[in-house]
Amino acid sequence: MDNEHPLSFLINEPNAIQTRFEFLKWVSAQLDTGGNAYARIYRNGQTAYPELLEPIHWSNVEVVLLDNGKPRYTIKVQGREDIPVEASDMLHFKGLAVDTPLRGMSPIATHAQTLGINLAAEKSTAKFYKSGASLKFLLKFGAAAPDETKSRELKQSFKDVLEGDDSVAGVPKDSEVQQMNLSPQEAEYIATRKFGAEEIARIFGVPAYMIGADSQGIKSSVEQQAQDFYVQTIMPLVTMMEQEMRRKLLREDEKGSYYFKFVFNSLLRADAKTRAEFYNMAIRGGWMNANTARGYEDMNAIPEGEQYFMEANLIPSNLSQDWVQSKINAAEAMAAKTNNPDGAN
Repeated sequence: MDNEHPLSFLINEPNAIQTRFEFLKWVSAQLDTGGNAYARIYRNGQTAYPELLEPIHWSNVEVVLLDNGKPRYTIKVQGREDIPVEASDMLHFKGLAVDTPLRGMSPIATHAQTLGINLAAEKSTAKFYKSGASLKFLLKFGAAAPDETKSRELKQSFKDVLEGDDSVAGVPKDSEVQQMNLSPQEAEYIATRKFGAEEIARIFGVPAYMIGADSQGIKSSVEQQAQDFYVQTIMPLVTMMEQEMRRKLLREDEKGSYYFKFVFNSLLRADAKTRAEFYNMAIRGGWMNANTARGYEDMNAIPEGEQYFMEANLIPSNLSQDWVQSKINAAEAMAAKTNNPDGAN
C-alpha cells in the first residue's frame, strides 16, 4: 500500500460526482445490465498519470479491432460528434466474452429466455391469486342429469361450501365430483418461484442460499458463507478489474513494482477468538508485527508496534547441536561461578 502514490487520490475520488464506492457500484451495475463497463481516462499532460475517470454508459461506446491488432473505442452520444479514444485511455471492464474478445455479453440478453419464463410464471401466479385462487369443480352424473332447477340447487350448494357459508354439500346417487384446476400447492407455484430465483442467482453468479432460495445449501457458519461468496462471485470479478486497472492506469516503468489489489479482509474476517489466535501466531512467528495486526482490526498504530519478534527457542535444525552445547556450556559456567567450597563469594 502506497498512500503517497499519485494514483492513491484518484482511486478514492475517481471524478467530481462519484466516490470510490459509488464508482465501483456503477461499474458492477453496468456489468450486470450490459456486460461491459467503460471509464475514459484523462491524464496529466506532464506526468502522464491519470487524473480523472469519466464513467460512460456501455450503450454509448463502440469498439473495433484495428489492423495493428489494437482495439479502438468510439464514444457516441446522440446530438454530438463522435469521440475516438485510444485503448490505453479507456478502462474497459468486460463480463463473459464468447463471440468476440472485444466486448462482454449482457447477462440479461444472454438469458432472456430464462428470464422471460420466470416473468411469465410471475404473471401467471399474479393472475391466479387475483382471481381469488378459487377452485373449480365438475359434477359428473352416473344416471340421467337432473333438470335445470335441480342443477341450479346443486351448483348453489357447492358454491356455499366453497365460500364458507355451509360445510356440507349433497350429490345425487352415482355422481362424481372432479376438480377442474389445481390448487397452488399442486400446481407448484411456490416451487416455480423458487426455481426462478435460483436461475436468476445462477445467472449473476450469486449462491442461491444467499437470497434465501436454497435452504439446503446454507453453510455451517457465516465465515464459510462469506468464503463461498468471495470465491464464486467476487474473486473472478475483482481479478478482471485489478488486471485492467494495472494495464491502463500504471505507467510502464511502474508495472514491475506496483499493482492493484482489492482487500476483503473484513468480508473474510473470522470470529474474534480465531483472529486473536492467528495474530498471536503471526507475531510470535516473526512474519507480522503488532501494527500490521492492529491495521487489520482498524486500530491506530503504536510507536513500538513496528518491531518484529521471534520465538527464542525456534532455531534452524542444522544448528540444534550447537544450541544444545551452548546451553550446556552456559549451565557449566553458572555452576562454576556459584560452586564455592571455601564459602567465599
